[in-house]
Amino acid sequence: MVSKGLKGRGFGGVLRYVHADPVARPLLSQHLGTRAPREAARLMATTALASARCRQPVYHVAVRLAPTDRRLTDSEWRDVATTMLNELGLADHQAVGVLHGDHLHLVVNRVGPDGRAAPLRHDYAAREQVCRVLEARYGLREVEGPHSGRRQWRRGETDGERRQAARTGRQSMTQRIGPTVAQAWADARDGADLLRRLDAAGLRLARGDRRGHVVVGRDGRCASLTRLVPAGPDERRARLGGLQLPLVVEAWAAPLTLPAEPAPARRAWSAGERPRTHIPGVERVARRVAGHVGHTSGDIMQQILGDDRGDRERSR
Repeated sequence: MVSKGLKGRGFGGVLRYVHADPVARPLLSQHLGTRAPREAARLMATTALASARCRQPVYHVAVRLAPTDRRLTDSEWRDVATTMLNELGLADHQAVGVLHGDHLHLVVNRVGPDGRAAPLRHDYAAREQVCRVLEARYGLREVEGPHSGRRQWRRGETDGERRQAARTGRQSMTQRIGPTVAQAWADARDGADLLRRLDAAGLRLARGDRRGHVVVGRDGRCASLTRLVPAGPDERRARLGGLQLPLVVEAWAAPLTLPAEPAPARRAWSAGERPRTHIPGVERVARRVAGHVGHTSGDIMQQILGDDRGDRERSR
């Protein structure tokens, strides 16, 4: 199940569009009291006038099933509509639902009864989460996405890559190296280890012409790393931030250079392991100070050095 949401200005045009399809069947009329498209558009436009700031009061949501999913009943589609509206915070808003066979259209008034427009910030993420819940509820195929339970999601091919592959009959770079790069990313301990694994597979990591990271093959073909690995920008930045990468045109110009291994951290000495280096200058100062303050030089040495040399000084 996938969804798409658009904002617009006029209710009349979108309501005529969703009712014009020969298979269109009215499914839902929320807070309107009518299912007539023209009357519904008039009522929604009148309500939208209560908000002087909202210039796009129309919110059009389309929800579509996967081709392999079973057909939902009208009651199930009605539950899909009400669940989507409730989770988006639009339960009190005017809405019209029209069913087109395997997909549903929701036309919603963003302006509520209080005269305020629903902000609908990050509505894509909210709709994705609702779709995942509805898929589980009705036993539908789970669509891979950033909000699905499967972490092996990748953006995959672009539309241009798919068209080029269909035109040339050659596999796109993203499709050809996608599994290899994703596996290398999952197995690598850090950025340097990732570079080794990619080099062993005949691939190099480089800086993109504008920004981001690009995986380059020996034949010069490349693909964006963001479309190959299931990692967000923060995770990619944490793993690759310290690497000095070449540009795409320089990726294969020189042998692979890996960052130098960091020097091992110096071990902190405990009190019993502290090295006992003879420091005659400190000992002379300790004896001189001891004669003025009435302490033994061993006491002064223990305060200065913090080890057992004070005990040895007392025993003299």
